[in-house]
Amino acid sequence: MFYIILIMVLLLSDQWIKNRIEQRRKLHQKEEILRGNIIITKYYNKGAFLGLLKDKQKLLERINVIAIGVMIVYLIKLILGKGSTLSKLSLSLIIGGALSNVYDRIQRKYVIDYFSFKGLKKVVFNMGDMFIFLGSIMLLFYKNK
Repeated sequence: MFYIILIMVLLLSDQWIKNRIEQRRKLHQKEEILRGNIIITKYYNKGAFLGLLKDKQKLLERINVIAIGVMIVYLIKLILGKGSTLSKLSLSLIIGGALSNVYDRIQRKYVIDYFSFKGLKKVVFNMGDMFIFLGSIMLLFYKNK
């Protein structure tokens, strides 16, 4: 049950931030925070990471829904089979972030990205992306033990 709650908290927190960004920021308006190390910018991404498949949105939606479905089934298998805590946690992070982005893709027809890092100004992320990244790194380290 903990992992389902975690997924929902990640999904809802990212959606809450995206809604605030959508309501309060102008598209492409930049604001530097933390001494310029993080740049807040509202950006609409119609594709996957770095805009991939932006002209094939229905295909991208299907791929995302299928991938999330497979991960949910696998997470349930791990929960029922007493899988490792690290693998369940990493999958929960990935699923929570992916659900937030897929929700955007289906409801808005684009994903709201809203921050970048000082050295990567042209790449804009959202918290869902960070959850996916962190979960993937954790899963890689778990698998390479």
